[in-house]
Order: sequence, then C-alpha cells, then structure tokens
Amino acid sequence: MKNIKIVVFVIIISNFYLIGTAQKDSLKTSKIQISFAPHYLLFKGIRLDIEPVLKKRNQHIVFAPQIYFRHNIENGSGKNNNIYENDYDTLMGLGIDIYHKYYPFTGINEKRSIYLAYGFSYNYFQLRFRRYDWNIVNEEGLIYYNYEIKSIKEDINRFGAMVLFGVQNNFFKILYIDGYIGFGIRYSVIKSNSDAETTDFNETIFDYGFTGVYIPIGFKIGIRL
Repeated sequence: MKNIKIVVFVIIISNFYLIGTAQKDSLKTSKIQISFAPHYLLFKGIRLDIEPVLKKRNQHIVFAPQIYFRHNIENGSGKNNNIYENDYDTLMGLGIDIYHKYYPFTGINEKRSIYLAYGFSYNYFQLRFRRYDWNIVNEEGLIYYNYEIKSIKEDINRFGAMVLFGVQNNFFKILYIDGYIGFGIRYSVIKSNSDAETTDFNETIFDYGFTGVYIPIGFKIGIRL
C-alpha cells in the first residue's frame, strides 16, 4: 500500500509538469498510437492501449486490454502466515477499457497536447486464498460447525465508467508520455464459495472488488505510428 501511494504522488507531480510545459510544435502525422501503462504492474497486471486515430485528427477511440496474474509461492506453500491479512494465494484476471479521447485545442501531432476522454471498463478477477471460516461437518448423523482454515475462491465482475483529463508529451518523433487524472465510478459483483461476508477485497479503492467513486490516475509510455 505504501508503494502505491508513492507512485500515485509521483504521477500527480508528473501530470502537473506536463500541463505546465504544454506548447504547440507540429510533428509528423500519426495514424495509431500504442502504449504501455507501467503503474498496472503494482496491481499484478499488464495493460496495453491501442489508439487508432479517427478521420477527425483530434479524436481517438482507445482499446485498453488488460491481463492480471500472480501466484504467491509463500502463501501457497501450506503456511498459515497470511490468513489474517488481505492477501491471496493466486490471482487471475482479464479486463478492457474502451473510451473516446478528444483533443479540444490541438491534434496529436503537436509536441504537447491536452485532451479529454470518457469511457467504460470491465474486469473479471478470480482470487483464491485461505481464511478461517465455518465448515459444516456431518458425522454419524450429527451435524455441527467447525471453525477452521478453509480454501476460498472469489469471482469478481467489476464494471466502471470514467471521465479523464490528460496531457500527451511527444518526443523523438515517435515516442510519447501520457499522464492523466479524472473521476470514475466502479460497481463490483462478488461471488464466493464461502458463507462468510466477503470483505477482503472490496474495502479500499485499490481493491479488486471495490464499489464506489474513485480517482483514476496514471501514465503511459508509447509509440506513434
């Protein structure tokens, strides 16, 4: 969590720098942009943005597929060291963001350009972890509950919408850095094989199953083709 807060702070400072240095300086025409979002690695994910330029040169449609994976070797070794923490043994996930990107003042063929964007997102996550839970035991016709460590699987379907404000900084003709901040909302549906209340992964804006309002913020490194 501490590392995530540090990265968020660095992104905010970088975005203000990009805004403050915005200027017009034309480059060659670009037909598509492809970028990578490094901060997704903090959430054990990889995100790739594909941005074809529309006929109106100051507009894009952005497709941003994502994949998530983590196998916690220490947690999955049979040790019970993390059963009380907000941690998991394995994570698998997929997702995609689709949004419209609009440059109101300049096109993408300037050295620095301010843009607005809006769109929707969907993610699916599967988490496996161990927690203390009640287990029904039937012995010789007698039914009782035993409080023990149980292997739990949660499936999360997360839907979202966002509005973004960003700055794209082009350099070396084909490379660029894109920093953004905005407003968003998420709604998550969590299904679990446990009868206990599922609160492990929906408590904060950084959790995979979060529901509520959040501030989307990040940066991307890409190429212009």
